[in-house]
Amino acid sequence: MTLADTSATGDKRRRRRSLTIRSVVLFNAALVAASWSRRFSGDANQVGWVDRLLGQIRLGGFRADFVWIVLSTLALGIAFIYFAPKASQSREARVNAVFCLCGIIAFCLFIYRAFTTGVLDFG
Repeated sequence: MTLADTSATGDKRRRRRSLTIRSVVLFNAALVAASWSRRFSGDANQVGWVDRLLGQIRLGGFRADFVWIVLSTLALGIAFIYFAPKASQSREARVNAVFCLCGIIAFCLFIYRAFTTGVLDFG
């Protein structure tokens, strides 16, 4: 394996990592946007489409979409910490850091929506 082959493999990995991060953020953004619809996620008085379709899938008592967005946001936070220092030197790192930040903001909106609609009930 030559140095050029190693560099090409590293570029492929870097592109794949960037594509994965951006895909996760876009999926989370779509999930957050859909959560603002009562038909999708419901509210304190109405069962949503997600509960009807996936209501039996619970992880630690929480809906699967909630667990997904929490865990993926933790991963995005770690990725942000990784990419933020490199953002001044690399355009790709800067774009990834911005995508990670957008994912974290989307998570904050998701949690805000969950608290204000009564979807999360603490008894």
